[in-house]
Amino acid sequence: MKKYLIGNCKECGRFHVIARDRGELIYSLAENNDCACGAHFGKFKDGFWNLDVEEISSPYLEDELGVIADNLKDFMKEFPNSTEMGFIMMKIPDESFNDQQTANNDEILNSIQNVLRKNGFIGLRADYKEYADDLLLNIMTYMEGCSFGIAVFDEIGQYNPNVSLETGYMLSSGKPVCILKDRTVKKLPADIIGKLYREFDSNKPYETIEPELEDWLKTKIIDH
Repeated sequence: MKKYLIGNCKECGRFHVIARDRGELIYSLAENNDCACGAHFGKFKDGFWNLDVEEISSPYLEDELGVIADNLKDFMKEFPNSTEMGFIMMKIPDESFNDQQTANNDEILNSIQNVLRKNGFIGLRADYKEYADDLLLNIMTYMEGCSFGIAVFDEIGQYNPNVSLETGYMLSSGKPVCILKDRTVKKLPADIIGKLYREFDSNKPYETIEPELEDWLKTKIIDH
C-alpha cells in the first residue's frame, strides 16, 4: 500500500508539506523551510526540527493518492489541522428533492455542523468546495483530509449508494464514523449492518441529532 508523508508545524499546527517519500520531503523543506508563524524547519539525523511528520495511506487509493496529492495540499492549506475536520456523508439535494425535502436536508446538515462547531470541530459536506473536477477524486480528497466522519442514512429523496460506499471507505481507512440513522429507515444497507448507529428524527433534527452526536464525539473523539 502506498504511503505519503504529511508535515505539520509543531509550533502552530499548520500544514506545511506533503511528499511521496522522505527524499521528496527533504527536497521540499530545502525549498521552503519557514512556517508562516515564524518557526524554522530543519533536518537532523533521525528527524526534523519543528515539524511533525505522519504517514497517510489508503487501502483503495494506490495510484489515486498521488493524483489527489495536490488537492490535499489545497485542502490542508485551508484546513491545516486535520484532527478538527469531520466529513459529513449524506445526500446532496438534486432534482428528486421537493422543497420540503430540501429544507429537511438543510436542517440535518445545519444540526450536524452546529454540534461540531460547538465542540471545536469543522464539518464539511462534499459540495462545500470542488477540490477536483472528477467527482470521485473530489470526495476522496475530503475522506483523506478529514480525520473522522458522520454518515446520515435517511429516506429523504431517492436512494443514493454513495453514503454507504463513503462510510465503508472511511471505516476501512481506520477512521471513526458516527452513523446517524433516521427512525424511518427500517434497515441499514447490507455493508453497514452490524455497525452501531445513533438514531434521530429527520422531522426534528435539531432536537434529536444534538444529544446523539454530542455523546458520540465525547466518547469516540474528545475523550478517546
